[in-house]
Amino acid sequence: MKKVKINKFRSSKVDLYKILKRERVLTNQSFDSFIEDPKVSFTEEKEKVLVLLSVEELGFKEPASLEQIIERAQEQGYKTCHPADGFYLRLDYKNQEDSTNNLYGKQDSDCSITIISDPIKDQHSFPKGLNMRKVSGQKYLRGYTCDYDYEFPLDTELAFALE
Repeated sequence: MKKVKINKFRSSKVDLYKILKRERVLTNQSFDSFIEDPKVSFTEEKEKVLVLLSVEELGFKEPASLEQIIERAQEQGYKTCHPADGFYLRLDYKNQEDSTNNLYGKQDSDCSITIISDPIKDQHSFPKGLNMRKVSGQKYLRGYTCDYDYEFPLDTELAFALE
C-alpha cells in the first residue's frame, strides 16, 4: 500500500483540458463523457490523501467486481474517491512506473491505477471512473467502462480516499 497526497484546486473544465495538454496527458472519449457530467466538479481547494493498493491487498483471493471491491474497501475504512480525484492524482503522482505492455485494454492491469469512485450513472456504457497509466513515458488519464459482472484482476492497483 502506498499513500499519495493530492492537492485539489478550483478549476473550470476548460482550464482542466489546458492543464492536461500542458502536462502532455492524453485522454480518451470516455474521459470526456465522464468529466462533462455535472456531478464531476472541480470546486474544492484542499489537500487529500489517497491510498494505492491492489485487489489482492484488499484481501481477495480471486478477481473481484467493482461492487465487491467498494464493499470490501469500505469495510476496511477506505472511502471511494470523488470523481475528480483522478485528475489531481494524475498531476501529483510523479512516480508511476512505465507499463511493459503497449496495449491498452481493460484486461491489462500492468502498472495502471484505477481510481475507484461511486458510479455516476447506472449504465454499462457510461464510464465508472478514471484510470491512469504511463507507457514509454507518455501519461494517460482515461475513463474506464465495465459492466457489473466484470472482475478486476488481483494485481489491479486501485486508488481510494483515506478521509
